Amino acid sequence: MFAWLKHLVRSHELPVDPAEPVRVDVVARVLSPNVVTSPMTGMSAALVEVGLLDWLSLNTDGGAAGPGSIEHFTRLGSVVYGAELTVADARGTTLFIPAPAIKRFVPLTNRGLRVEKPLPPELVPFTRTSQHVLAYQESLVRENDNVRIVGTVRLGAGIERSGYRDAPTQKLVAAESEPLTLYEML
Repeated sequence: MFAWLKHLVRSHELPVDPAEPVRVDVVARVLSPNVVTSPMTGMSAALVEVGLLDWLSLNTDGGAAGPGSIEHFTRLGSVVYGAELTVADARGTTLFIPAPAIKRFVPLTNRGLRVEKPLPPELVPFTRTSQHVLAYQESLVRENDNVRIVGTVRLGAGIERSGYRDAPTQKLVAAESEPLTLYEML
């Protein structure tokens, strides 16, 4: 009678050995090293997402509240720097996420910072649709940060990198069939 209810319940831990793809909503710690440098700020991280924003600022009389301004940011596009991310839940179960599997980054704030230096070439095509001030928003996913991951995972083939010899292994990976959302956390 309530068979649909199972689709609303999500596990808050990564499955250890799923027989089929499983939907997860989990907070995990980033294990990947900080090997990527942001083109905007020069900060290092395991994965960097830079979004370009159109920044509209309107001054208002504010009515009874007095004068003020309204700011609206519209995302024009984004670029992800870095190839992969490995995270682990509280039990230590790891999840391998190739960067293209992350379809959406959710930053802590929707505000942007004014672009004050030349943009990386990958972001330049997004400027064509801007009608106002250009701003950017940067999400840094750093080693030992906590992130919330919502999406579908499955058991898949991977490679255990050991430096001398790489060994094939079975590991938990993001399912290609569904989008994966990564939420930035404090």
